[in-house]
Amino acid sequence: MNYFHIHTLHDGPQNVSQGWLERALGTEVCSKCYSTLDTASGLDIQIAGNVEDVPLNIAMPVAVGMIRLDLLSAMDEEEFRKNFILGSVLDSSGDVIDDFFTFRGNAQIIIRGGADSSHRICDSCGRQLYHPIGKRYILESSLDGRPLYESQLNQIVANEVAANRLLGDPWDRLRIARLAVAAKPKDKLELVSK
Repeated sequence: MNYFHIHTLHDGPQNVSQGWLERALGTEVCSKCYSTLDTASGLDIQIAGNVEDVPLNIAMPVAVGMIRLDLLSAMDEEEFRKNFILGSVLDSSGDVIDDFFTFRGNAQIIIRGGADSSHRICDSCGRQLYHPIGKRYILESSLDGRPLYESQLNQIVANEVAANRLLGDPWDRLRIARLAVAAKPKDKLELVSK
């Protein structure tokens, strides 16, 4: 089975409002690395300024994925909701933006790289912070049969069946790139997808 990395080509992440960030630190967001803390519910965020109208984006500095409704629908919303927890996106006035959602995967998979990849563990929340350098791939042992995963880059990894729903359609500022599946890590790190 082939796997694909579905990620944004937009060069400007969506910024969350400073007031929301201050309230979320330590409860929903790690106060040290700004990773979202593990919860069973969706993460509702309030953005600063206007929403970036792209199908897939990242809200910063908390690094949570954002998906637009048309992409969610094209990916099969029911299947997406089985594999991700969705939250609301609120504008700077606190009103829900109906066409955008945050997402966090029920399972996260690490997109790996070569020996120069960076890795550290947050000493506050224990989150693995890994950024792949070089050719990207996933480990065969990280796959558990799901059609969709969240990557540690807060984007989407999809099997061929799920990715085929998007291939061939023109998506502005969206890239769908095939990922190699490797038996052993090329970075020599002992990391565990969760």
